[in-house]
Amino acid sequence: MENTDRERAVLPYLVTGCLFWQVFYAVSYIRRDGNERHFHSKRVSNFHSITGIIMSVANLCINNDSVFPESIILSWGIGYFLADLIDCIVRRDFMFAIHSILAITLLPFGWKGELYAKKAGSLAYFIEFSSPCYHKWLQSKKRSDFIVFIVTFFACRIIYVPIFFTLIGAEDNSFLMVGIILFYLLNIAWFTKASCLLFNYKDDMDSRESYETIA
Repeated sequence: MENTDRERAVLPYLVTGCLFWQVFYAVSYIRRDGNERHFHSKRVSNFHSITGIIMSVANLCINNDSVFPESIILSWGIGYFLADLIDCIVRRDFMFAIHSILAITLLPFGWKGELYAKKAGSLAYFIEFSSPCYHKWLQSKKRSDFIVFIVTFFACRIIYVPIFFTLIGAEDNSFLMVGIILFYLLNIAWFTKASCLLFNYKDDMDSRESYETIA
């Protein structure tokens, strides 16, 4: 009965989150002005990740679902990654499409039983701490910013993910466990590429070249 009530309560948040990001993507596409990575811009990405992190911190601190439902965080993420997947398909960006598909597949698990109580969605958003650093580097192309990005990426996506895995008890759900492992392997692949790039870094590297080297 509890799960049924939650499913009914989820729908308004999920629809709102998806509609918000679809409209956001449509406006971004219309105003792209030749920029094919308009939805992967610093402003859009930081808006998603920083807002998601702030809401997650607030949710964990308040710790009262009647005041701040975990569903808001989950819907925010699903809505964004659904729009992001559409963008990846339009741009034929295979690696980031996999990332979006994994996110869309994994986030709904946050509504299930103990995972909802453990606020798995909010805890997952701390992985996004590396995103602002990534875009700062793309903009500056400085080696120092790249080092900050790699360190943050390593902390959030290589060290924290196994901790997150343990915190939410992902081993109790085979599908969730496989999904997180695939997500982890994807991030290891990105980290490996980024590490190789660091040893051959050129400060005058074009941002597009930098992006393609990692992605």
